[in-house]
Amino acid sequence: KKKLKAENKAVYVTGLPLDATADEIDDVFSRYCGMIAVGTDGNKRIKLYNGDDGKFKGEALVVFFRKESIAQALRMLDEQPLRIGGGEIMHIQEADMSYKKNEIAQLKGMAKKAQVQNRAAMEREVNDWSEDEEILKELPVDEKKENKHKKIVIVKHAFTLEEIEENPALILDIKQDLREEAEKHGPVTNVVLYDKEPDGIVTVRFQSTASTEGFIMNTDGRFYGGQQLESVVAEHKPMFQKSKKYDQVEWVADSDSD
Repeated sequence: KKKLKAENKAVYVTGLPLDATADEIDDVFSRYCGMIAVGTDGNKRIKLYNGDDGKFKGEALVVFFRKESIAQALRMLDEQPLRIGGGEIMHIQEADMSYKKNEIAQLKGMAKKAQVQNRAAMEREVNDWSEDEEILKELPVDEKKENKHKKIVIVKHAFTLEEIEENPALILDIKQDLREEAEKHGPVTNVVLYDKEPDGIVTVRFQSTASTEGFIMNTDGRFYGGQQLESVVAEHKPMFQKSKKYDQVEWVADSDSD
């Protein structure tokens, strides 16, 4: 009987702050890379490794829900500090499969059933993208088949929190600048600035995945407002934070073009 080959969905992380917690790692990695898998105990699958002295040694295994998150982690978080403002630099590499073999051996009876239930719940959460339903209804059939996540480009370092706090009107200027650049590569359905993200996050959603490559080539590594942009295709629904007070401003800014 043929056996399905197990997929690696984990990364091994070193260079974490010695006082880092699983919750802190979950917050950063799930925000930039995608959902963290849930174990049979209902907890996120983040394993912290201790040294001989019993204390955390700054190394962890992070298991994602989807394998695509590995590439996102390598692209967005490798050689970056876990915390904004500096500190230890993380080093991320794809994990080997030994962790998977150990876990499979432990999945028996109710434990295996619990894992199936957890996976089903996460599948429902991943597939819950109600904000795109109206857009999808208007697109051709072929467009609907495209991975809607990959129509979104995440642009990092487009602003600083200090700039936004000093001059909130910059929100409109930054969004308009990125929209104008994006529209050179194809129809844009939405531009969102996340004013509570210290990394200066803006997302650009295109009508088609075919438009993302050119936009990334023209923005990734480019300097904007004194900062070097990083642009990457999203592998999951963006889960960044923004203030509700700017919702109306964003709607007005986007309504003319969407």
